[in-house]
Amino acid sequence: MAFVNINGPFVMGIDFGTESCRVAIFDLEGHPISFAATPYKTHYPRPGWAEQSPDDWWNALMASTRKAMDNAYIPTPVHWWHFL
Repeated sequence: MAFVNINGPFVMGIDFGTESCRVAIFDLEGHPISFAATPYKTHYPRPGWAEQSPDDWWNALMASTRKAMDNAYIPTPVHWWHFL
C-alpha cells in the first residue's frame, strides 16, 4: 500500500462527462485521497438533439466537491485545477 501524505498539499481534479461531474482529490504524489460523482440528465427535445442544463452542471459540481471533501478528511486547503 502506498504512503499517503495526510498533511497535504492536495490537488483536486474535476471532470465533466456526458452523464456526470466527477471530483477527485490526490496528494502531490498522485495517490487518490477521495472521489465523488454526481449524475445529471440529458434531455432530447428533438431527434438528433441533446441538451443539458448549466444549472445541473453547477449543482453536480457543488455536490461532488462537497462529497469528495467530506470523504477526504483533510485539514488543509486544496489547490484547484480542472478539465472541461
